[in-house]
Amino acid sequence: MARKRWKDEPWAERPEVLLEELDRVYRQAIKLGKCVSPAQTALKRIREFRGWGPGIPDASLLQAIESMEVVYIPSGVGPGPGFMFPVRDMTGAIIRADVRMLDDAVYGYRYISLVNKERFVGPGWGGLDDATMEGIIQTRTVLLEEGPFDELACRVAAPNLPTLAPLSKRLNDDHWEFLNILGVKTIYVMFDNERNKRGTGAADLMTQRKDFEVIPLTCPAHDPSDALRSTTKFRALQFVLK
Repeated sequence: MARKRWKDEPWAERPEVLLEELDRVYRQAIKLGKCVSPAQTALKRIREFRGWGPGIPDASLLQAIESMEVVYIPSGVGPGPGFMFPVRDMTGAIIRADVRMLDDAVYGYRYISLVNKERFVGPGWGGLDDATMEGIIQTRTVLLEEGPFDELACRVAAPNLPTLAPLSKRLNDDHWEFLNILGVKTIYVMFDNERNKRGTGAADLMTQRKDFEVIPLTCPAHDPSDALRSTTKFRALQFVLK
């Protein structure tokens, strides 16, 4: 059986179309008493999918989910089942969304990115919002993680630390310029504990920048998301990000 082509779907370059459909689905579910809120549903599904333990406070996780606007996509809706991570551009509009598929076989990918690059203004940052930008400007500091679940985990562990995810192991010129404009001086980096054959990791390459103080942090697990599977490692992650 041939795989479906997600790029042919009506929401492939217009994530707002999928968000509108999800809004209708959740409004109806709430009306029928099938769920409390989209964020509560995302919380439950994320715990199940990532194996995040009971030692992770619901209140902290819910706050992080709401700040990142994470939405669970049910089966039968768009590319569902999966998780949608909206990405706002420099105008504040949601022009992109990254979707973590729960069934890789549908399109043949774990992640699919819904975006029209010609409409997207500025660099792509996961978790970009007014509160995060204000925190960066005030502290002149930011913590960078590789992907959306890692960023979510770090926001749970350190809710007062401004965090962003470049959604890649590499920052392009637009990313660096954005950090310069916000007056960033110190960049903490917590990427997956992966190194190439030369023993160099992506965070190590960032330390070569001379216009920022780049400080790689060692995650107590394979990555921040993995740390939330264990209460002990979650506490250790909190300590590292303290």
